[in-house]
Amino acid sequence: MMMLFGAKLGLALHYELKGRALPPNGEVAVMWWTNHNALEEEILPYVFEHLPEIRTLGTGKRMSSRFFAYSSGGTTDGDSSVHWATFGDAFVFNLFIGENLKSFDALPSENVLRQGTFCSPLK
Repeated sequence: MMMLFGAKLGLALHYELKGRALPPNGEVAVMWWTNHNALEEEILPYVFEHLPEIRTLGTGKRMSSRFFAYSSGGTTDGDSSVHWATFGDAFVFNLFIGENLKSFDALPSENVLRQGTFCSPLK
């Protein structure tokens, strides 16, 4: 369920950054960690090195920074995006979205979702 949730979040953040949906041949890679992983320093440091400052959601004076924060960046090829999102102290996502994620060779293949693997039609 975390992989599906992360994939859908990644698609939304990709759209917010790029202004267009991921094409049907696109891929979404999901990496996620719990607060335990963070305490044990198991989160890969490169996750944070190339992303811009952290953003939050808000309305009026209410901000989501205690519960949700994210950072998004585009890649040099212009088609892919990379995102980091945290949900309070509970868990963290690192998301890679693009038409071809082969350039991210460190991603485990079981973490890469393709069309039809993360969306199911309503019945």
